[in-house]
Amino acid sequence: MECLSQRWHKDVFFWSGLRSFLFVTCLLLVLMVSLYPGLWSIGVRLHSIFTGNYLPGHHSVLFINSPTEQTAKDIARSILEKRLAASINILTRTSTMYLWKGELHEASEIMMLVKTRTSRIQQIVEYVRSVHPYAAPEVLSFPVEDGSPEYLQWMDEVIPENVPPLSSSFPSFSASQKLSSGSTHLRLSLINLHLQYSTCAGCQALLLLLEHSTLKREK
Repeated sequence: MECLSQRWHKDVFFWSGLRSFLFVTCLLLVLMVSLYPGLWSIGVRLHSIFTGNYLPGHHSVLFINSPTEQTAKDIARSILEKRLAASINILTRTSTMYLWKGELHEASEIMMLVKTRTSRIQQIVEYVRSVHPYAAPEVLSFPVEDGSPEYLQWMDEVIPENVPPLSSSFPSFSASQKLSSGSTHLRLSLINLHLQYSTCAGCQALLLLLEHSTLKREK
């Protein structure tokens, strides 16, 4: 009887532990899916911190056409006011030839060069489609493979990832900087990330785990 009782307790403990494990696993999966943009951005920043290299594709450049300079300025101003881009160049009028409804057309257009986070592209496309005078506006995006670390860092600070901008009272680090001062540099970088993702509970939990791991490694 005692043997059966021990076996029963072991089975109960096993299934209870298994249910807890499955629950936590499912919860983490749901959390990761719902917070994907924030987690992706954290991953990009951590990649830069640990390797000192830029992660290609984190930023993008968009080409957007416009029939007039004033229309281009209005669209560009709205995009910047919405914090969807860091900088927009309005190029001089160019000649263009295109096919539309089976016919060859010639026209002059103004081109906009939009620099932004890749995660903001869809929002920009949706906004441009909602206000553009053309039925099928030209909105083409190209990923940034590399660039000036200072400029890329500035873009991240100007364009928030659904959270308040990074506080200027704490140091920030360029994408090309190495971990020259070891764990101190890493801790300061984690502070920056805590500030940037202060409104994201899941991101904060991930950062706390990373910080705890760093402290254990120092000891």
